[in-house]
Amino acid sequence: MAWLADVKSGLRLALTMVGTIVTISVLVTGLLLLGAPGKGGLVLGIGMVLVVTILLLATVHWWAKWFFAACCLTTVRAVVMGALGRTISVPSIAAPRSLFAEIAGISAVMAFLSYRFVSAKPNSLDSICLVGAVIATVYSLLSDKPVRWISVAVLLLGVCSTYRGFTAHGHNPKPVKDF
Repeated sequence: MAWLADVKSGLRLALTMVGTIVTISVLVTGLLLLGAPGKGGLVLGIGMVLVVTILLLATVHWWAKWFFAACCLTTVRAVVMGALGRTISVPSIAAPRSLFAEIAGISAVMAFLSYRFVSAKPNSLDSICLVGAVIATVYSLLSDKPVRWISVAVLLLGVCSTYRGFTAHGHNPKPVKDF
């Protein structure tokens, strides 16, 4: 019956991947609709982003460690692309090495700030900051000013990291509770 456990594990992985793709797709669509003209698109966009935000808040303890992994992967990709001077996508596009250096640096800082979520469950402040960081990161992929929005993600991660540092050193006797 070991094959049954393998089938369940594979099915769980497949459903998780499909769910992730659907969730990010709905978030991207909602963010695009927020910028689209017309009242119907704005209301629908707000609704889609709100639903994804609630879903992300409810499941943050499952995906927080994967956010760290995504930051690490982005850092490695940006370093490789900076060394090559071209994107590693198909078709390959030449881009300034300074852009790749910015992306690698910001992603490395995000990985550093999100490292603790590999082994620790995020509290409610961490959850809100992580969800905000995910939304800002996704929006940076859609924006014509990506560094501005990815900096918002770094700021949010920095806020929860700073707060955790203050509570660890006894500056605030009331730690943030979980949801």
